[in-house]
Amino acid sequence: MKLRMGLIALVIMAVMAIAACGGGAATPATAPPPTQVSQAAQGGPQPTETVSLPTSTASIPTPTESTIATAASPGPTLGVFAISPEATRVPILPTLLRLRPVEVLPGAETEIEGFGGHIELRTADGSRVGYIESSTDFPLFLDNESIGTINCYVNTCLGTVTLPVGTLPGSHQISVEGGSSLAITVLEGPGLPGESGPLTFTSSAFSESGPIPLLYSCDGEDVSPALIWSGVPEGTETLVVIMDDLDASGGTWDHWVVFNIPADAGGLEAAQPDTDQLPIGGLHGENSWGDKEYGGPCPPRGPAHNYRFFLYAVDVTLGLQVGASKKDVLAGIEGHIVAESILAGTFER
Repeated sequence: MKLRMGLIALVIMAVMAIAACGGGAATPATAPPPTQVSQAAQGGPQPTETVSLPTSTASIPTPTESTIATAASPGPTLGVFAISPEATRVPILPTLLRLRPVEVLPGAETEIEGFGGHIELRTADGSRVGYIESSTDFPLFLDNESIGTINCYVNTCLGTVTLPVGTLPGSHQISVEGGSSLAITVLEGPGLPGESGPLTFTSSAFSESGPIPLLYSCDGEDVSPALIWSGVPEGTETLVVIMDDLDASGGTWDHWVVFNIPADAGGLEAAQPDTDQLPIGGLHGENSWGDKEYGGPCPPRGPAHNYRFFLYAVDVTLGLQVGASKKDVLAGIEGHIVAESILAGTFER
């Protein structure tokens, strides 16, 4: 009996041991390889670049020189203003296209058009990939003598020059830096002192008794117009130019007074400076504004005013100082006038 009870106890202990180990003879599951787990979890094969931070510094990629440069330098911007690191700057000199007009009097203006004058961006194979937007002035020459400038901006060049009063009639060349040139014809200009005939007085800016362009008024650039004369008689030592407004409400208004102009001067170019002495000689007197310079038409709104330009050929050099009044100048030349002429113009606002 004791033997039977011992066997039963042994059997019960064995059954309890098997239950504690997971029960029966079940076979434990085999874990799949790590790669199978990754692909299954991510839904298939994955790219080599990771988007998460690696847990080991051994897997951090070392930046190469090219990747550092890409991160530091953005790529070229699309469009004509693109600047590529590989592009070379190539200066394009201006080329003159046309003159307007092509026949002018000495002292007259001509407009000049052209193209170029910018900087192109080109690759190694010569392809243009863009340009640099800039505004640049280039010198202009009349028969190799400096005459002004032309401004070039984004492949378009524009300028206006005044032909020197003393330019001889005939064909001349206007050129720009780089060699491009155009022909211009200068018509018969003013005469020299001692010529026979009356003293004539004209302007290339307006006709006799015609309207004075806005450019020469206080509403424009307020610069003096080009004046041209011929037939200066023998015995002339100096010249005087006076401009006034006959219709000013407070009485005659003096706009410009210049005296002691050399007798061999054939006129005054446009846009005379407001310096005491003019480039060709001659001194500025004082106008009704109290300035020693040209003051353009500036009437009140209403009917046109009449403006007069007087030219006096005199046989003396006045001993007056800069800033002398019109009254003092007229008093100084009284009894010394060899010849005189007048040019009229109008202006209204």
